[in-house]
Amino acid sequence: YVAVARMHGATPVIITPLARRLFAQRDDAYRHVRWAQAARDAATRLGVALIDLTEASMALISRVGEEEARRFYMHLPAGRHAAYPNGQTDDTHLQPEGAVAFGGLIAGALLALGGACAALIDPDAAQALGEAAADLAQDAIER
Repeated sequence: YVAVARMHGATPVIITPLARRLFAQRDDAYRHVRWAQAARDAATRLGVALIDLTEASMALISRVGEEEARRFYMHLPAGRHAAYPNGQTDDTHLQPEGAVAFGGLIAGALLALGGACAALIDPDAAQALGEAAADLAQDAIER
């Protein structure tokens, strides 16, 4: 996709995978370690900007802690959602709160890259997303 993006005048950016919510699990395959490294290697080899969402998201979930990070992921109690009447425990997929938090990390990184990447992002919206992510983290830390 990098060659096609460049051919059409776009600025490609490679983003490593989002971290799964894992505190006890040390299986690198489950933690996306191999895929994150492959993305980093591809970005270096192709001379493409990289957003290391794996590291940034791991830092955020570590900062908020194991229990509080559940609210980012699909941890739903029984009866909360019609699609999951018996509840759901999923440390990979996100709830809206997680989308806001991790989307804020990506928006902030795009702004930091500058140039064409930053031009895609409304600075006020990125700041609001970043502040929302920081507020979520701070709120979790204070609990």
